[in-house]
Amino acid sequence: MLIGIDMDSVLNDLDVAWTAWIREKYDLTFTRDKMTTWITDDDFPQIPCKVTDFFHIPGIFGTFNPQPGSIAVTKQLTQDGHQLFVVTSAHYLWWADKGLWLRKHFPHIPSHNYITTYQKHLLNLDVLVDDGLHNLVAFRGHKIIFDAPWNRRVPDELKGNTRRALDWSDVQRIIAHITACQQMAEAIPSGSSGTFCKA
Repeated sequence: MLIGIDMDSVLNDLDVAWTAWIREKYDLTFTRDKMTTWITDDDFPQIPCKVTDFFHIPGIFGTFNPQPGSIAVTKQLTQDGHQLFVVTSAHYLWWADKGLWLRKHFPHIPSHNYITTYQKHLLNLDVLVDDGLHNLVAFRGHKIIFDAPWNRRVPDELKGNTRRALDWSDVQRIIAHITACQQMAEAIPSGSSGTFCKA
């Protein structure tokens, strides 16, 4: 299958680093669990600077850690014959650091499979793994929500046609289920009636 994987807070731990930076700079009580929406400067009116200044720290996108389990699972998915694509909505000034980070931590994903776009729903992929609900709404393939505090209020458009992965072992399990369902469907002769598992 063709599997698209978001980068920030899915392959890397951007949110962990960002919340630590906010806690150090502005709010000692701030934790990741308080990010019930993708925060903006408007969420911190008491702060004279901008919390989004974090993204403009030179080289910041090269400093994050891989999500636990992400390297091992993506390697296994590649070995299982899936084609992996990193799909990220990145400002052009960040792309060099993101690309170098991917080459360092995920060399098994070819660099020609890096895609930067804010219109992920236009991609003809079988699966999309993303923490941003807005990226999944119009996507036509199998949708996997990578769990985070800001994506737990699922809009009606996504209810019933998405799976939630709490971690990378969940991602692996869900993709194995989708693959098995597709193989089952392909094995049933055309025109035959059958019961298909829903993924």
